[in-house]
Amino acid sequence: MKSNLSKNFKLLLLSDFVSSFGSSMTNIVITMYVYTSTKNLLIASFFPFVNILLKLIVSLLLPKIKIKHTYKSLFILGELFAGGMILSFIWIKNLYFMLAVFSLFSGVFFLLELYRAEFLRIISTEQEIYARQSLSGIVNAFVNVGAPVLGGILIQTVGENVVFITDVVSYCIAAFLISFTDKIPVLQNQPQDSPAEKRIFSLKLTKHSAIYVGAVVVTFLGGATSLLTISYVLNFLQADEITYTLLMAVMAVGSMVGGGLINIPFVKDHTKIISSLCFFADGLLFFSVLLRPGVFFLAGIFFVSGILSSLVMTYYAISIYLSYSQEDVKNKIGLFNICIDGATSCSKPVGGFLQRKLGDIFSIALMGAVFIICSPINYLDKLVKEEQGDSQSHE
Repeated sequence: MKSNLSKNFKLLLLSDFVSSFGSSMTNIVITMYVYTSTKNLLIASFFPFVNILLKLIVSLLLPKIKIKHTYKSLFILGELFAGGMILSFIWIKNLYFMLAVFSLFSGVFFLLELYRAEFLRIISTEQEIYARQSLSGIVNAFVNVGAPVLGGILIQTVGENVVFITDVVSYCIAAFLISFTDKIPVLQNQPQDSPAEKRIFSLKLTKHSAIYVGAVVVTFLGGATSLLTISYVLNFLQADEITYTLLMAVMAVGSMVGGGLINIPFVKDHTKIISSLCFFADGLLFFSVLLRPGVFFLAGIFFVSGILSSLVMTYYAISIYLSYSQEDVKNKIGLFNICIDGATSCSKPVGGFLQRKLGDIFSIALMGAVFIICSPINYLDKLVKEEQGDSQSHE
């Protein structure tokens, strides 16, 4: 049985890598295509917000969705359906129709991601979750860097249609790979004990709130800093866009390293306090921009920051898998992804506003200061325990 579970994970990881690589290329190509067609950055930037809106809708409907199939059939049909929608982009040239199809595609792909997360939880023991989520994070970091770069090169050399066809092929390959997994029935949503537990979104502080609040802080500050770095590299250092791209690549390499560190026994046993220390250290790194670092020093900052941020985000993802039941994992992963995407989208305007008011250096230093201030965020559960204790004493 263990060999079957291992086989299922390997096939899941490989198929996820192939289809995610293709979809990431398509995302960047569509954004670039819309911008080059309209010369309107506002319209091009509208696509990420469509993604968030569709994810929100899917997450709200998720508890009502009942799928009476195996994960294998669900993933195969989903991959082929997504591939069909991407294929239609070859003939669709109307921007609004393209936006509508892209919205449907985003919703389908997000739904597949959530059920992949649930499938991962089913085929993994608690001890295996650490290594497997770590490996998934490393693969995602590679996709986030490699896919946009390759997509940008392809659209400049052979055109967007070749990228769309490549993406369709990637979905077919993913469907073929997933066909070798075991036939495991899809878990059905179970009724919760209280109405409050049925809510995916709630402003009430719980013992798991630190997972989502921490993820928002990391992605928001990281997104704003990324935008501010563009201005710092181009204006203060008088470097070019390639330098910025290389810095982001260095940070991605750090992210891959950080994703693997959580497998070290000492780190695994002390992930909570270590992730808090990562917050603090990340803040010090960005605060050091007051020293006016050059390109090589800045590359070192971003490499280490990539390690620290990845370790924190991997800790949060693992915490979701270990903190909730198998039936509830996909709901919480959905909320987690929406928090990340929303924070990333909101971070860009804030970063731009700060740059205009404070300049590049002081704005990045401010991001570092906020990182330091937020370093105890993983201990929000202490407040909840005290509150519960007080309520019990009143009873």
